[in-house]
Amino acid sequence: MKGRATTLYSAHTPSDAGDGAEQAHTPQRVSVELPFDTSVAIRGRHFAAEALTGTSAEPLLDTVVLVCSELVTNALLHGSPPVRLDLGPAHDHAGGPALDITVTDGGQASHPGRPAASEEPPDESGRGCSLVAAVTDDSSLVIGATQTRARCRLLLDTPSTALSPEVLYDGL
Repeated sequence: MKGRATTLYSAHTPSDAGDGAEQAHTPQRVSVELPFDTSVAIRGRHFAAEALTGTSAEPLLDTVVLVCSELVTNALLHGSPPVRLDLGPAHDHAGGPALDITVTDGGQASHPGRPAASEEPPDESGRGCSLVAAVTDDSSLVIGATQTRARCRLLLDTPSTALSPEVLYDGL
């Protein structure tokens, strides 16, 4: 189901007050297989924005979109198809609400359809994992021959101690 999303969430429901107002809810698990081409980053950003708008993760949308873009771009540059982006509810170590972002790809096996490596100078690339680690509350990377998995977590109910994307970009 290349490029097709599986969405299993309800973005809004009426508030308990019965006044007809809507309130944000915790996002449910959503998943999409992305194309293994240069559109992967923009499609990943659009998927994340659409999936999380109106949920309790919406205040973190800029950070989530940045993280998704970095992780799916790394999958394109260093992995092989298929590329899958998963977003879903999680809990931090103390049981508080969090959002998990996971990107998997087909691993480091060589693939004839792989796009050419970046032609950017070294000082213009290679910061994806560091950027993700700086803006998320927890992250991991497992690299394998048949699958690579990058996962990170953002806390939903407390101000993040991580740097915001704006702060990071101002320093670049």
